[in-house]
Amino acid sequence: MAPQKGHYQAVRLYGSGYTVQQVQEITGCSVRSLLEWCAVYRAQGIAGLADKRLGGNRAKLSAEEIGKVRDTLHHYTPEQKYGAGNSVGGQFWTIADVRRLVKDEFEVVFDSSVSYWALLDKCDLSYQKTQRVYKNRSAEKTVRPF
Repeated sequence: MAPQKGHYQAVRLYGSGYTVQQVQEITGCSVRSLLEWCAVYRAQGIAGLADKRLGGNRAKLSAEEIGKVRDTLHHYTPEQKYGAGNSVGGQFWTIADVRRLVKDEFEVVFDSSVSYWALLDKCDLSYQKTQRVYKNRSAEKTVRPF
């Protein structure tokens, strides 16, 4: 496995005499991460900086399956797909509706809701949390005088 570029770059810069602050500015890493990567590099060499992630949720749907999800999300509402009253969102896709779609169509269940947000992003949609009142609005602005 190849080392992660950011980890390797940060360790290389620090080992070349750059200050911690300079390494942070260049790579965007935290001091703690930099020191951990340096310790791993000293103990295990470049192999210690290898990406050890297994792929997780990203590997559960192929590009073709993601394309099918995208088509469904863009061409149907949850009500059209599952019938009136059988979806959480009705006119708009919710995480629960997308979870149901992926499970029904591909027999896949992601471990985290974040994976469904990422799937929506890949389908050119965004996750919106609906609320009746925006948190940043004062009570005076939410009451209409008419």
